[in-house]
Formats: sequence, structure tokens, C-alpha cells
Amino acid sequence: MQVIAISESDDHHVHKVMNRMKERSVTGLFIQTDQIFKSKTTWLVSPRRATIHPVMWDPSTTVVWNRSRTLTPAYMTEPVNSFIQQETDGYLSAVLNQYRTAKWVSKRDSLMFARSKIDQLVQAQKFGLTIPDTIVTTSEEDLKDFFEQHNGQIITKPIQTQVVWTSGDSLVFGTRWLTVNELGSTCSHSHTACLAQAAVDIDAEVRVVTFGRECHAFKMTPSQKVEDLKQLELSDIHHEVFELGTILKKQIGKLMDYYDLEFSACDFILKPDGELVFLELNPNGQWLWLEYKTGFDLTDRFIDFLNT
Repeated sequence: MQVIAISESDDHHVHKVMNRMKERSVTGLFIQTDQIFKSKTTWLVSPRRATIHPVMWDPSTTVVWNRSRTLTPAYMTEPVNSFIQQETDGYLSAVLNQYRTAKWVSKRDSLMFARSKIDQLVQAQKFGLTIPDTIVTTSEEDLKDFFEQHNGQIITKPIQTQVVWTSGDSLVFGTRWLTVNELGSTCSHSHTACLAQAAVDIDAEVRVVTFGRECHAFKMTPSQKVEDLKQLELSDIHHEVFELGTILKKQIGKLMDYYDLEFSACDFILKPDGELVFLELNPNGQWLWLEYKTGFDLTDRFIDFLNT
């Protein structure tokens, strides 16, 4: 097996897996998307030969592990910045097209297809998963009605964009409570649709990491009530391995098949009565911290999956 990993240079998942692969005598190559031009790459395409230096194309590659994130934009003003971003994306895409016959974890078009949280909810419900009562609207009146139906207990979250890069800095949009004073401005000033959901009584959160169709679930119990577990330090969250039922595993598998994904991280709310409520699917989600917090070896299982 020859693996190529595509991500940014600070991706701890890639470093951990690559180091373990080396210990297991598995060869791999790491294309660092934020270092492409710093490494002074040259791609010679001519009637005589075609080469890329430093090596970014190896015909013996059998697996492409695609964790590529948005390339860091150049620190220039618009529209020059957008042009540089698009040209860089085009260059990297041309390189990656050379690997189209390899096994992808996951395919680039599948990652794009799976980004919308709205469609995730629609498909999850079709496959039998329980979802929160949800509204997506540009109407202040409809949002107010939804707010009143749920006694003011609603949250809002981005439809698909959680991080925006501007001039080398980042702006993060997360899940938060929606107050009655924000209902009007949310629709009239946001210039986009609002995704809101009825708050669900939470006992814990569950992340299901899926390699192929092999599911590994982890229960995360917060020490205090918060809108989003990301607001807490890891030390304030108890992590443990969680057992999933057979039916739920099959439902997640159907969702993976629908999006043609080889990997995913699905998040659920665990209610006090034991019911699991689907929140979202992250087609390139994080999992390494779960290994650190529980001692459950995901790294070797992931490498075994790449080799199947």
C-alpha cells in the first residue's frame, strides 16, 4: 500500500498516522497544501516527459487520504486575493487529478456534496434517524412562529460555513441560542437564510467515527450545561467508548452510501431517556482527540481500513 495524504502542514491527524505507518513499514507521501509554493514546486509537462518536483505524483499510489482544507489565502486585497486563491486551487486540482484511479478517502466531489447541514437532516430523516425540529427561513414572521412553538428554546447554527478566512485571520461561527430580540435582525440583516432548531434536552453528545462501514462511537458528557461542547475545555468533558445498536449503524451506513463517503464523523445528542438525535455529519471530522482521551486505538484501525 502506498498512501498520499493531502492536508495543511499542522494537521496532527496526518502526522500521527504517517508516523504509525512508518513504524508498520507502510510508505506514504504528505502534500501540504499551505506549503506548495514555499517548497518551490515545478511541474514540467512536455512532449519529452512529464515530471513534478518535489515529488507530488507517484504512480504507485493506491490510496489518497483527502483531508485538504481551504488553502490559506494570500494576504492581498480583493479581487487579487480571490484570483490567487482560485489559481492555487486549480493547480492543486490538476495535481490531484493524476490520482483519480486510486482509492479516495474521500472523493473531492463527495466532500462538497456532503457539506450542507440542511440536506444532511433531510437524508438522515429519510433513513430513519431522529432529527431535531428544524426551520430554514428568510421570513421573520415564520421564525417568530417557530420560536413561540418551542417556548423560546431554539438554537441557530451555520448552514455549512463555520470558518471564514480574512486577511490571514479567521472568523468562527458556531451553535448558539437565539433570543427573542434577535429574531428580526437574524432574517433582515443577515442577508442569508437562518437555520434554527428546537433545543433538545441533552444528557451527553455522541460522536460516531466511521471508517468505511465500521463505526466507532464515543460518548462525551459535559461537566456543566453549555450551548456547544466546543465551548468547554477537554478536561471538563468525560469521554468514553459508546456502544451503538445495529439499526443505528445501518442507518449511518445508508447516509454514507448516499454521499459516497469513505469516512465521516457524525454527531448526536444523547437524551436522558437514551434516544439518540442526529445533529450533523462532518465528512472530514476530527477523531484523534478521542483516541487520546479514551485510549481506544483509532490510528491502527484507520490504517487497516486504508489497506482494505
